[in-house]
Amino acid sequence: AAGLSLASLAPGILSVTPALLNIDGALSYTIGSLTSITTYAAGTAPQGSAVDPTGNYLFVANQTAATLQAYTIAPNGALTALGSALTTGTAPYAIACEPTGRYAYLVNEGSSTVQAYSIGTAGLTAIGSALATGTNPEGVCCDPSGRFAYVTNFTSGTVQAYSIGATGALTAVGAAVTTGTNPEGVACDPSGRYLYLVNNGGNTIQAYSIGSTGALTAIGGTVATGTGPLWVVCDPTGRYVYVTNNTGGTIQAYSIGSTGAVTSLGTVTLASVYKVACDPTGRFVYAITTATTNNVQVYTIGATGTLTALGAALTA
Repeated sequence: AAGLSLASLAPGILSVTPALLNIDGALSYTIGSLTSITTYAAGTAPQGSAVDPTGNYLFVANQTAATLQAYTIAPNGALTALGSALTTGTAPYAIACEPTGRYAYLVNEGSSTVQAYSIGTAGLTAIGSALATGTNPEGVCCDPSGRFAYVTNFTSGTVQAYSIGATGALTAVGAAVTTGTNPEGVACDPSGRYLYLVNNGGNTIQAYSIGSTGALTAIGGTVATGTGPLWVVCDPTGRYVYVTNNTGGTIQAYSIGSTGAVTSLGTVTLASVYKVACDPTGRFVYAITTATTNNVQVYTIGATGTLTALGAALTA
């Protein structure tokens, strides 16, 4: 299945329609709804993607091809490949951009490495050699200050903090922190105070506080998710967290408390749900499913953080 970001929520790249609020039913579009633009060729088995903070570039990791392709994003959302795909480590799995838009970080699940890249008008340029991680890294995120990056190591059962240097290079911050079984998706909250990861094998979510050096400290114990959690995202207001439970076929909403701890707000059902993203306004959540159903579903975020489906799922 292709694990894709908000700008590429499914194999057919999707864009948010113009902001037309359907107040009385007279308008044909509703804010937050999606319209397919077209599909674009990628390498074999595109797995992870990220849009740079400027919204000008999309980066797609092709897992089986072991390549990383950069695209330019036109104002209407259309993509153009930017140069040739770069060769990566084995089975590139997830990629994240730091918030200044200067650097991107890719984890290679098969070779158990993380690679730093600089972002330029010509695309991506590797920064030094790849660093060894724990075994089978599957998640990566950057904190909103651009000072730290975090990698989850699926088989090792750990999360590693890194500091981001002046050139974009990574340096490990202390030893890896032991997590639950098979950590996968990971996300920082918008304030930069908290980090959340899901343990795929343990069916749990864990909250951490982020220290001044980037080091992580667990906030209480793990909290139950549904079965087979894969992905986690924080909404841009910093009030809510959303988790996809792939095996269970649900998306679970959580509220973020004053200490960073999470409390379940309930679930919505979506068969074979894979990954989710929030729109920048914090009003919508977009979810993609695996190739079994190949859908994208839009949800509105209610006043208390709960999700409501916005129309029917769109087939990618």
